Amino acid sequence: MAEYGAVFWMDASVRLLTNDFSSAYAQLRDNGGMMLFKQTKHSNFAATHRGTYDYIPTNRTRQMRTPMCIATAILAYNTKAMFYNVLWWFFLCALDRSCQAPMAKTMCDFDLDNKWATFADCHKWDQSTLNILLSNYYGYRHHKYLADDQLVAVERWPTHRYTIVMNDDRD
Repeated sequence: MAEYGAVFWMDASVRLLTNDFSSAYAQLRDNGGMMLFKQTKHSNFAATHRGTYDYIPTNRTRQMRTPMCIATAILAYNTKAMFYNVLWWFFLCALDRSCQAPMAKTMCDFDLDNKWATFADCHKWDQSTLNILLSNYYGYRHHKYLADDQLVAVERWPTHRYTIVMNDDRD
């Protein structure tokens, strides 16, 4: 980001659905710096361990009403506002395990009646941190940092584990 002023990061599960990102670029110019591309069906609160709030103050009631956006694809400009209000705090949080990773469990217990106001006994690490910081910065209005158009898809496959069996019978 320091050299080019922007970054478009995607993990291996992301598939581009188009090569026309003009709507995202226009939205990004208007919002001042960062764009995520998909949202979950639960709140930031549901997938964020309470220990993170010791490092990043926020209105937890508002986080219960703010959908968590998936951090597998991020388009970000290195603006002063984005750096000082989001990225700087994101980097500092990443340096402290109690902030970024207060618990190892990332699989959520979503057999809940309410995926918004009930903690699902999990933490999404960098995704939780980034969502809290973005929702704070944008006044809990996720539509400010969530792309309007369906530009990407996330495709995940099961991880296969194999057991190696050694056969000592040699002919």
